[in-house]
Amino acid sequence: MLPEVEILLTALNKTKEDIAGYVGGRGSYWDDYCLGMFLKGVCMRYVAYPVSFWVQLCCYVIRTFLFFLSFFLSFVRSFL
Repeated sequence: MLPEVEILLTALNKTKEDIAGYVGGRGSYWDDYCLGMFLKGVCMRYVAYPVSFWVQLCCYVIRTFLFFLSFFLSFVRSFL
């Protein structure tokens, strides 16, 4: 996906000097440029932090939450 975004941004940079001649006009150029930069950021995020990292992190958080929940419940039961 990142190569396609780079191709888009390269094409947009070529038309930077003549934004008025861009296909959709001046407003459309900046819309496409912002979308391209956003997509580049999304791609770079997945390069830096692959999905498996987030799955492992979520599992860790869930296990930690369940551990503290069981500890809390056993603590409350001791007073009942």
